[in-house]
Amino acid sequence: STDARFAMQISDLAKQLDKYEGKSIRIQGVIVPGSVYAEKNEFDIYFDLIDEDGAKIRVHYTKHLPDPFKEGRSAIAEGIITKGVVECSALTVKCPSKYKKSDLSEEDYDRYKEDNPEHFKDPPKDAPN
Repeated sequence: STDARFAMQISDLAKQLDKYEGKSIRIQGVIVPGSVYAEKNEFDIYFDLIDEDGAKIRVHYTKHLPDPFKEGRSAIAEGIITKGVVECSALTVKCPSKYKKSDLSEEDYDRYKEDNPEHFKDPPKDAPN
């Protein structure tokens, strides 16, 4: 992509968090099992991302979580560092590679979505979870 905000290492960010306060960043890590919680509702989610060095950063996300979102999966978070937390505006979660055989490329997925719109209806807002 033409985006200048390349993915930073969480360990680099964590070491100098105050230097990045108010700045736009992009990080990649694994969603820490047991770290995910909803503050007020399902549009007020906090979770930690961890990198292979064991460095962690807290992420705050206030949109609908992407379907593949699960603890232990790899994710890319983009957003602004605010009081040491990533106020995340874009979250991408990768499906585990062991499912790749049944996995579709993005183009195939988009085509599938167009051909099968009924599979992608949002549940009614008042449906029980």
